[in-house]
Amino acid sequence: MDRHNDNPPRPLNDAEAAHVRTWQRRMYAYFGLAMMVIFGLYVAAGKYGDSPTARWLVLGGVALLVVAATFVQFSGRCPRCNAYLGRQARLVLPSKCRVCGVEFPRP
Repeated sequence: MDRHNDNPPRPLNDAEAAHVRTWQRRMYAYFGLAMMVIFGLYVAAGKYGDSPTARWLVLGGVALLVVAATFVQFSGRCPRCNAYLGRQARLVLPSKCRVCGVEFPRP
């Protein structure tokens, strides 16, 4: 799509809107799960923190969360221009795509 076009892009159809809403729900679900895992790691570190193995397991768990967060964050793409949504906003769906300008409807 031409970025210099003065005409606003046509609205997303139902399938395209469902695609971006699914990405947003996945982001919220991952965030909730990550917070529960971090809390569990915190409790485990408090109970078994003297053990070097426990420390490495906590660090490994955090590293896995970071890798998974990166994957989930950059798995969503704009249905029109295929730009990564994760580069445009963190955790929430942006109001519109910064590349093609299409607006993302709110439920």
